[in-house]
Amino acid sequence: MEQINDLHKEIMENIGAIQNKTSKILIEQESDIRRFFNKKINEIKDKFKEDKINKNEKDQEYQQKEKQMASELEWIKNIAHKIDEENKSLMKKYSSLKSEYEIQ
Repeated sequence: MEQINDLHKEIMENIGAIQNKTSKILIEQESDIRRFFNKKINEIKDKFKEDKINKNEKDQEYQQKEKQMASELEWIKNIAHKIDEENKSLMKKYSSLKSEYEIQ
């Protein structure tokens, strides 16, 4: 019976040692997994920051282009308005000259 108790005690000690080794290995694996995912998370964060910077730069470019196009449009509108006014003036002058011609 004593042999059985000694054998049982030895088996329990071996099980305890195996459990300790297993828990250490699991802790190391957890640490490795955390490091891996933290690295990936940081890479993704950096990518998002880079994308945000690029987006902001593109937004600024588009705003600049929009301002330039708006000023060009305003310039074209002014030219069109001047041409329209000139056209009206010439039409009046034409009518006046036409009526003078007809009178003569």
